[in-house]
Amino acid sequence: MYKILIVEDEKDAREGLAELIRQYDSSIEVTVRRDGLEGYQTAIEMQPDVIISDIRMPGCDGLTMASRLQGRRFQGKILLLTGYADFRYAQQAVRYGITEYILKPIVPDEFLPLLQRYLRETEREKLRNERKNPRVSYLFSDADDEALGEQISYMQYTECFFAILYISGDSHLPIQMKEMLLKEKDLYMAYLPDKQYRGICIGFRDHAVNHIAIAKLNALLKDYENVVCVYTIQNIQTVPSVKAVWDRLQEAVIWSITYDSRFINYTPAMERTGESEQEDEYIHSSLQKLQYQYSHGEYKELLLRYMEEMRRKHAHPRSIRMTAVSGLVKKGSQRRYFVAVEKLSQAKTFAEITACIQEYFQEDPDSGLEQYSRIVQQAISEMNEHYTDQISLNSVAEKLKITPQYLSKIFMKETSTTFVNYLTSLRMEKAKLLLRNTSQKINLICQQVGYPDAKYFCTLFKKEVGVTPNQYRSNQI
Repeated sequence: MYKILIVEDEKDAREGLAELIRQYDSSIEVTVRRDGLEGYQTAIEMQPDVIISDIRMPGCDGLTMASRLQGRRFQGKILLLTGYADFRYAQQAVRYGITEYILKPIVPDEFLPLLQRYLRETEREKLRNERKNPRVSYLFSDADDEALGEQISYMQYTECFFAILYISGDSHLPIQMKEMLLKEKDLYMAYLPDKQYRGICIGFRDHAVNHIAIAKLNALLKDYENVVCVYTIQNIQTVPSVKAVWDRLQEAVIWSITYDSRFINYTPAMERTGESEQEDEYIHSSLQKLQYQYSHGEYKELLLRYMEEMRRKHAHPRSIRMTAVSGLVKKGSQRRYFVAVEKLSQAKTFAEITACIQEYFQEDPDSGLEQYSRIVQQAISEMNEHYTDQISLNSVAEKLKITPQYLSKIFMKETSTTFVNYLTSLRMEKAKLLLRNTSQKINLICQQVGYPDAKYFCTLFKKEVGVTPNQYRSNQI
């Protein structure tokens, strides 16, 4: 999680900038202060990744604050804002280690890419610093594996707790969880080639396994529902390769599909490939009947209950996953169906499976169109199929081989709304679905519903829904 400090004496300016950043990325911790003295004191305490400060402020101005922070060897980025295009300020800014000199008023389309660039630089610097941390490894080669093994051997551990953390959806381990883990004595963390996995090792000496340390990790999982842990405790003499242990645990993560717990003790039985499960004939015939009746809501509920029953019997996770894939009846567009099949085929947790099925069996976007003419049906289908793209009245009219004016007129006549308003409402419904069911950042969600500009998306969302995306998501918790 990034930390940004805004220092600005004008209340509307600092609050507006803070809201722009929060809308860009809701995970960023944004703090505001009204002058350079408050900004300096806060920067020393919180050590933000980026400071965005006005130059001209009463009392302690931005340049004075930057100069004092330089004396304290502040490591973050400092971006200076000013309404005065004066080269003298830029010269001083360079001497005080200022990263960027930006003119006000801020233009979001110019400012946000700049901010994103500096946040990426900050992330790279953090990774470089972590590489200097002997307790953080990058297990991308045999040489990395050998070096970690030598390090563990040097510490004279007799047993080790090995674990794989799988991060569902987001490809980053929550920063708070990582910080808490690295506070644990004798704990090592490894970055693996697949970004959704982290390796954990806790060493123990004199054959005394510290179960309190293990219990702390289990307790941590309760606060981070998108993280699954599969672990084993081994005598260090029986471990030929740390990487081999983590590879085996990584393969076993799919057993979280079978078990309710997200803290799973690895057993050799998890290596079995899985026999073909005998299909429940009654369930199969019931599903077929509901499919023929187009009772998709009841079909979904029965399918989910059937998979829950498979879990209760501890069926192999691949069998449960295959049941989900084979049970996904085709509805709506081909693209929608194949996207859902791909998601289910790659699912590692039962929560991922159920979320995908729930989303897929939402009301068919093309249902209820019989009341409209063929042209309007085709236009709505185009929107349902391509709302993630930059479609418009003109592009749809061109595809239907009619004029935009005629499409606009007939669309308004039959639906009692404009093409643009219909498309906007459709996109907002898709955005609400993502806000309710995922932890994705706002700047990613807006792109998935056809808006490359996060600020514009947030403005439209509030106009349509009445609250900001972050407020809507908070209200769903």
